[in-house]
Amino acid sequence: MRFYILYALLICSLVLIIGTGFYIMPGYLYHKTVNRNESSPWFRLQRYSKVYLAGKKETEIKSKEIKNRNLWKKFHVGDVKIPLPHKNPFYFVVPNIQYDKATRTTKFGFKILNAQDDKIMEILFLPKFGFPDFLNNQKGFELPIVAHQIQKHSTDEIWRDVLTKDISNWNIPINEMFYNLYLLEFRSQIFKDNIKSFRMISENKGLVALDYGNNDFKAELVMNKRGEELLSFIIISRIGDKDAQMIRNTYIDEVEYLPSTPSLADIILREFKSLKYNEQVDHEGMLYLTSAWSHDMDRYQYIESIIYYLERGYKNEKQLEPFYRYLYYRYNKVFSAKMIENLNLESEIILKKNIEYEEKTRAFIESKNNSKPIPEKKATVEEEYEQIIKDTAKSKKKSRTIRID
Repeated sequence: MRFYILYALLICSLVLIIGTGFYIMPGYLYHKTVNRNESSPWFRLQRYSKVYLAGKKETEIKSKEIKNRNLWKKFHVGDVKIPLPHKNPFYFVVPNIQYDKATRTTKFGFKILNAQDDKIMEILFLPKFGFPDFLNNQKGFELPIVAHQIQKHSTDEIWRDVLTKDISNWNIPINEMFYNLYLLEFRSQIFKDNIKSFRMISENKGLVALDYGNNDFKAELVMNKRGEELLSFIIISRIGDKDAQMIRNTYIDEVEYLPSTPSLADIILREFKSLKYNEQVDHEGMLYLTSAWSHDMDRYQYIESIIYYLERGYKNEKQLEPFYRYLYYRYNKVFSAKMIENLNLESEIILKKNIEYEEKTRAFIESKNNSKPIPEKKATVEEEYEQIIKDTAKSKKKSRTIRID
């Protein structure tokens, strides 16, 4: 009898252990995957960071009103509308454009300098892309039951959870584990390698803090979900500078997203032509032309127009430099209609610029020297006869005039 009791207890214990194992095992495997980045045939991350486990507490960006708002204007640049200081004597805008030959793409943004020509702010616009779907990234997501659990969530809900949810806890239902693993995959794919933290700052808008090589500045990635698209830009602002903080908060709060079309280039160009000449050759004209070019970046004639007008302005060297570089590195050419000093450019660009300017000057002088004077038209016999008749009539009229002193 005792044997049967012991045998029954043994069987019950085995069942209990196996049952407990089946209950605990999914959570334990989830814990090792999420918190320790242990790989399995069903889930493997190429990039992992403890930062991916949870977003920081949601906070609201409190922007201060820009001083002298009348000295700022919103410009439609690419897919965004952004306020820029176009007549403000305390800030100067320098376009930041770079051409990547390997990918044949243009990186575009702006730097803002203070009155001492020190950079306090930089913004870089990133290409927009559709809201991603990572169901095919992991073998585990291909299981129908897992895919079904993930697809139950809307894109708005997924985006909010990507920015806010803590996925480190493993004492959760299995279906939530599947969804959390998808959030982990999502974060590892869209966040930069140098991420420090991330959080939600308003509806559908996230802020990602990034490591930056210069300790005087902080870098942040702003990501905004608009419908089924993600639009983003990077802000680099000087730490401890009140003006930089004010502009940073303004950009996070006020940058609008508007679609870009090539037809906008011609519309903005007409607005530029309505400016006064002194405005065309200053920063205001540059911003209009830069805005026009941003909607049709394959038309290098816009770059030449920007250079042409900036060269006729006063102290526009810093604004000219990025356009000289871009024209040289993308098209292997330099446009210049005036000799400009104090340029901080690579030697090969300076050399090519000077050669082109000298060639244009030489061609102009030669055209002047080779121009022949227009020969005087010789009057015909009839024209000479008519002129004699007119002169005779005038002399007779004078002879009949009585002078009274």
